[in-house]
Amino acid sequence: MTATLTVEGMSCGHCEQTVEDAVTELDGVTDASADEATDTLEIEGV
Repeated sequence: MTATLTVEGMSCGHCEQTVEDAVTELDGVTDASADEATDTLEIEGV
């Protein structure tokens, strides 16, 4: 399963990494990729 979410407020690479790290800690999430340029977060999981 893949989901794309809108995440507003990211302004740098550190913000992207913080969001990715937090989301990958959730049960069922296998990968997360944040992009501050497009304000999106792509999540992969079961």
